[in-house]
Amino acid sequence: MDETEIQIADEAGGSVPESPVEAPYRNLWVPLVVVPAAVVIAMVIVVALLGSLAGEERSMSDNLELIVSGGKNQRQQALFGLVRQATANLAARSQGKDIPWSTGPTFADSATRAIEGLGEDEHWARLALSVALAHMDPRGVQLLVEILELDAGQDPDGEVRLAAVVNLGLLGDARGVTPLIGLLDGDDEGLRTAAAGALGMLAGPGLREALIVALMDSSLKVRGTAAFSLSKLDPPAHEAQGVLMDLTDRATYQQVHDRDPTRYARAPDVSTNRILALGALARLGSPEDWAHIESLRDDPDINVVDAVLRLLQDREEG
Repeated sequence: MDETEIQIADEAGGSVPESPVEAPYRNLWVPLVVVPAAVVIAMVIVVALLGSLAGEERSMSDNLELIVSGGKNQRQQALFGLVRQATANLAARSQGKDIPWSTGPTFADSATRAIEGLGEDEHWARLALSVALAHMDPRGVQLLVEILELDAGQDPDGEVRLAAVVNLGLLGDARGVTPLIGLLDGDDEGLRTAAAGALGMLAGPGLREALIVALMDSSLKVRGTAAFSLSKLDPPAHEAQGVLMDLTDRATYQQVHDRDPTRYARAPDVSTNRILALGALARLGSPEDWAHIESLRDDPDINVVDAVLRLLQDREEG
């Protein structure tokens, strides 16, 4: 499967929450979620649709027709089925295989009309259809960008916008750059964090400069994610060095934890963050970066030591 990386917050644990209702980004800068875009939606939409059960297997066009004209339960099941089918097609295409679900030459136009016919409050349905469309037609990307314009009244927990941000990053379309940069100035810490991660997968005017500004964000999550994204750019941005070095230091997390005991409360999460920061410093690759990495060879955290030794070995092997 064609995989790419995005930084998502998860302070309470080290994995993606099972339900978007539990605020998928509310906590800390931690491990990478490596998933194709449609899978993100396949995960969140199940809960959003209250666990709809898959019924009779239909074609993608049949599911699309039911989304437009079916009853409530039919529409829910058809939407779930369509997202699952789009996920299967994406996985097959990324592996060079024939897609298991045919769409036909008019599917993109039909999907666009279906999205236009949704009710104003059907945000999850619009999101799922936009993602499915985005993998076959550029109109889907623009529809995802429009989802970012939802306000707190329409998307109280930011969950729909978060999913749109993640998918814009995973899709890699430059049209996502400007709206994602705009989110870096918002009040929602989670959306700022997700936007900083998504920008690390894109390229476009102002992106590098916006991430450098985000290194001064009041939130460690946002600063850390921005620094991580800057380390992935070509060429890497060495302005990220200071934040990344801070993120290898346990004291950085202890300071935040002392102010808010709910943050960085689990040692494995802190360890994971430190290891991610070490990898990002290796991508920067200056002598100072490598000297800092080597200075942690005797760290009390055996996982950090293992990461250091692996990075040094990889460097020696070229």
